Amino acid sequence: MGYFIYDKKCSLDFGVNVSGTGTWGTPQRKIETVEVPGRPGRLITYVGSWTHVDITYSAWISRGFDKKWDAFSEWWNAHTDNIYKLTDCYHPNYYRMARALSPLDPEVRTLNRSGRFDLKFQCMPQKYLLDGAIPRILEDGDEIILSNPTSYDAYPIIVAKIRDSARHEIGVYDDLDSIISVIGFKSSDTNYNYLDNDIKYDAELHEATCQFPGMLAGANAAIVESFPNDYKVMCIPAGKTVRVESIHGAFEFYPRWYMV
Repeated sequence: MGYFIYDKKCSLDFGVNVSGTGTWGTPQRKIETVEVPGRPGRLITYVGSWTHVDITYSAWISRGFDKKWDAFSEWWNAHTDNIYKLTDCYHPNYYRMARALSPLDPEVRTLNRSGRFDLKFQCMPQKYLLDGAIPRILEDGDEIILSNPTSYDAYPIIVAKIRDSARHEIGVYDDLDSIISVIGFKSSDTNYNYLDNDIKYDAELHEATCQFPGMLAGANAAIVESFPNDYKVMCIPAGKTVRVESIHGAFEFYPRWYMV
């Protein structure tokens, strides 16, 4: 029986089985074309990003459709407003970030006992490797070596454990030991005191948040970014090996490898 897991909920919990035949699509490069006077054809420019990709699961409920459909469709429609993590049994090495698409239009069989339907997701272009979602733990002064196994720069997620008032810092260095970036985390700013809490930094978005008890707060004011060389963002370059060092503090470092 095929299944997917979406926002930590398995399709089999609703009695929904799926086929993975429609889930192998890839995104398209975004390009711009310009006509150049006096030259044949058009000049094609790659603008540095990819389109979203739609995938479709052929799905069915084989027994008790009339009893299971309402719960499933209510759950599905509640997930059409945002992006959530999607995994399935057909692609065990990676996950996608996806939004459920509506409407649902089931083909119901005899006496409402079974039904078939398509489940469509709009996915971000990245397929994130599960290995890149495993945290690398660094205590004060630790360092680790990481090698990017993909053809794309990886933008990590870093969680700083703010346990004292000193600035917590973590650095990433390339294979020539030149600094790619150093990210500092202050223990307080004009808005909040982060002591004894965790600050989560997303290198791709240049955004930080802190999960206080009962409240998620923006923490960008606590972040000090430094890019002393040619790099403009903390990243692990495609196919390269880097050294990650805890200059001060304890961290969880998620490499976030991906393919498209």
